[in-house]
Amino acid sequence: MIKETNEQNKNEITISNKQEIYINNNTKNNNNINNFNKNILNNQKYKDYYQFNFNLENNNKIYNSMIPSTQYIIRMSILLSKEKIGSKLVQMEYEGGNDEIKNEIFETLKKQIVPLSEDIFGNYVIQKILFSGDIKKIDYIFDSIKGFLLDLSIHQNGCRVLQALIEILGVLKDKFSSGREGQKCKEKIEIITEILIKNISNLLYDQNGNHVIQKLIDALDGDNINGIYSEILNYIQYDCKTNLLFNKYGSRIVQNLLYKLNELQKEKENNNLIDIICDNNFDEICKNQYSNYILQLIIENHKDKIEFICNKLKGNIYNYSLDNYASYIIQKIIEIGNSQQRDQIGKEIIENNKSGNNEENSIMELVKHKNGNFVIQKVIQFCSSDIKNQIIKKIKINNYIKRGKYSKYVCNIIDRYNCSN
Repeated sequence: MIKETNEQNKNEITISNKQEIYINNNTKNNNNINNFNKNILNNQKYKDYYQFNFNLENNNKIYNSMIPSTQYIIRMSILLSKEKIGSKLVQMEYEGGNDEIKNEIFETLKKQIVPLSEDIFGNYVIQKILFSGDIKKIDYIFDSIKGFLLDLSIHQNGCRVLQALIEILGVLKDKFSSGREGQKCKEKIEIITEILIKNISNLLYDQNGNHVIQKLIDALDGDNINGIYSEILNYIQYDCKTNLLFNKYGSRIVQNLLYKLNELQKEKENNNLIDIICDNNFDEICKNQYSNYILQLIIENHKDKIEFICNKLKGNIYNYSLDNYASYIIQKIIEIGNSQQRDQIGKEIIENNKSGNNEENSIMELVKHKNGNFVIQKVIQFCSSDIKNQIIKKIKINNYIKRGKYSKYVCNIIDRYNCSN
């Protein structure tokens, strides 16, 4: 009986009074982790969060043998939010708590919105609060970070909070589209747009800022997308040194804008953007590792533009088929284009073979090439029977070709085609 009472007393020790174990080296650290109370690991709520650190003053980790109480997490939420495990504890308490607990956590955190937004772990807590959908808390966070939008946009952690804010404002704007709350969310998006457009040159080419611009484009509607559309158009047309089309981050923004214009059915703006893209050093666009994806997107979503692109490619199909990135454009047209557009590519490959000066015909060069073989495969799969048969006749199949690193794939396609006939 006495033993049971002692055990009960041990379990009832509060967080503030429980023993603190200071660990100064990895060996002691591992030993103490192995000796943790196993009951904690069996608790579903906290099984992943059996340790957390609240001794920031001495920079020593403290391993606790008891599950922290809700009140402790509320009281220490600022410090915990800046710790890996503590951040998850705060998020979990906020998500699972009632309105009173949510309000108490927010009251503790609200004076530290900007520092927490930039913290490697704290930013997830702010995101959790935003995605809870509490409009009053969203309003407070918006007012807190409004003066720091540019700094947060280019910050590795802060950009995530800003993206979350833009996303939830967009969701609420659509949800309450006919009410006052929806209008307030729309106004907030417009404020963010206005501020970011003034500093867009710092964001388009930034590894963090580009994600914010993409998220902003997603949240905009037909009434307020024209401002950012015009800015991006100007950078494509006139910023020749660092053209968005050829930039790792800028190209993503252009793709996102094309998606959005298509979604909003703004055909005039979309056609204008596509025309400017295709007139902007088309050869380099095809062969660039980033801009080729923009062309592929246009081919996929704007079939009426395929003929225009085919005319741009005409006369260079063979060279583009050998290129590491332009070959994707050729393959995409063969897959998605109509029969006439497909056969046009096949005919040019055949005609190029007739005019070739090499001892080995150019079709065989494509067959054995790391990029060209994919184009030949697509021709055999999708072109008309007449084109397929002419191409196959030019391919000299022998044991060497069948064992080739790339040509073996073409031979497999031919075998399947012959079997089907």
